Amino acid sequence: MPEHPQYAMWKARYDAEQARARERASWRVQRDADQEGWREAWRSYQAHWRVGLTRTPSPRWWQLRAWWRLFRRSWHPR
Repeated sequence: MPEHPQYAMWKARYDAEQARARERASWRVQRDADQEGWREAWRSYQAHWRVGLTRTPSPRWWQLRAWWRLFRRSWHPR
């Protein structure tokens, strides 16, 4: 018995949608893998950036020149 024309039309449309969904699924897998790589690079960048913002304690002699100028009274506020 031949298929009904409406069923054949529905079946063709359904098969096309399924094929498109399979293509999109493979594309999504690739996109998610790429995005995960980008996210990891972003996290790494943020971590390195934050390390640069942390203040390390200054050595004891750091202000030696300022103290020397103050004691010599040659320091003038501008």
